[in-house]
Amino acid sequence: MARYALIGGSCSGKSSVIKEARGRGINVVEEVARGVLEEIGWDYAADKIATIQKAIFFRQLNIEDTLFLSDSGKDLVFMDRGLIDVLVYSKHFLGYVPFEYDLEKLSKRYDGVFALDRVPYKRDAIRIERDEQEANFFHNQIIEEYKRYRYNPIIVPTIKSEEGAPAKRLDFILSKIENGKAKT
Repeated sequence: MARYALIGGSCSGKSSVIKEARGRGINVVEEVARGVLEEIGWDYAADKIATIQKAIFFRQLNIEDTLFLSDSGKDLVFMDRGLIDVLVYSKHFLGYVPFEYDLEKLSKRYDGVFALDRVPYKRDAIRIERDEQEANFFHNQIIEEYKRYRYNPIIVPTIKSEEGAPAKRLDFILSKIENGKAKT
């Protein structure tokens, strides 16, 4: 099964593209962080951040591993964010990563990474980024962290017209996949 992480900061359209992919019958892993934050809530206290980041990382790891080992008959899966995203948020808010992980395995976990360009920031009850500037900061840090893990993120441009944008962006992503591998 070919595995692809859709990455980028808040308001880059990842979840909309994931929804489009699911509608087309493609295996997807929806954003785990949002679910954890809806359950636990967000707290800027360091001990709470460590607990939240661990929960996000290990829940996503479990979901991905379960899906990767399943025989769904489908040859493709897209993740709304990858495990490396969690490292970026942990390092920013804590200055360290509060759990152990295998660097080598993370650098080989995904067959490709697609970085979705951001659209204008919209605040909601779950987003931890406070504004456009912070959302841009995380967006850039996430892309750079994937590069440090030897990924070559393919940039997915925004679509000028919002109508049909997720479908067009998914078509762009699919056009960059050949024989289960991302074209670089």
